[in-house]
Amino acid sequence: MVNSESEMEVDEIAQLLLQIQDEEVLTRQKFRAHAPRPEAPAHELEQFKSRLAGLDFPNKVYEVVDYPPLDYCIRWNTEGTGLQIVSDADFRKVALNLLCQGSFSSLTRQFQAYGFKKNTKSRCKHEYSHEKGYFLRAQKQKLKKICRKPPQATVKTPAEGREDPLLNVEGRLTSLEAKMTCLQAMSNVEAWGMDQWLRVEGRQTSLEAKMTSLDTKSDWMISEMVAIRQLVESRAHATWLA
Repeated sequence: MVNSESEMEVDEIAQLLLQIQDEEVLTRQKFRAHAPRPEAPAHELEQFKSRLAGLDFPNKVYEVVDYPPLDYCIRWNTEGTGLQIVSDADFRKVALNLLCQGSFSSLTRQFQAYGFKKNTKSRCKHEYSHEKGYFLRAQKQKLKKICRKPPQATVKTPAEGREDPLLNVEGRLTSLEAKMTCLQAMSNVEAWGMDQWLRVEGRQTSLEAKMTSLDTKSDWMISEMVAIRQLVESRAHATWLA
């Protein structure tokens, strides 16, 4: 009888401890949800965006996911086999622009075009991984195996024998978004090149100004040397006549 009562007391204590742990976990989650999110400084984001210029979509996504200052909105999952979009609002505000996407739906279509699939079993609302396992943390060399899928051919329905307009429009949208992404990358590269050219031109102008100043000083030194030489020769001639 005593043993049974002791076991009951132990079970009650164990359940109480579990409840306390659950409440502690919920409290931490609420605190993290309402805690201020550390945003990266604007100048650092601009520098990071310039690094993304010219990269293809898989490499660009990898760099954004692997960038620690953006962990509050997008990050690796626990296993490092995919990405998690933690905060929809912050992601749309910051990371979506870094990926050169105008909307979340266009980003979803890009994911599908490159073989990324949504993990419906994850607790995270938006978690994506590559269907062939080529998008992995610390294994950037596998990104070269990720290729864009060719646009789906228009399908004719057996009953009517006509093209499916939805598939046709989706294929055109995917192709148009790919072209826009390429143009955006080219624009970023051209802007970077123009900035570098202006810096070189500024340095060249400064160098030319210094050369002009040196030429002026050189002419002055030559005239002074000529005057000193004439003075020395005149004194020597006067001494010889005396």
